[in-house]
Amino acid sequence: MLLWSKQYKEGGEKALQKKVKKNNNIKQNNSFNSIEEELEYVKAERNILKKTLEILTIQRKI
Repeated sequence: MLLWSKQYKEGGEKALQKKVKKNNNIKQNNSFNSIEEELEYVKAERNILKKTLEILTIQRKI
């Protein structure tokens, strides 16, 4: 079972909202100063998603 689904079952929607509020590093308005800055942001986001997928794949094998 995924962590977020467990949190949702135990605490409902409020439990998930707390997690979102804690993550202040996410750029909320997506106002970039240049194309290069936006590209860098998108690449970093892609790398986070790739790493998350790797972790989830490993967890499912266990």
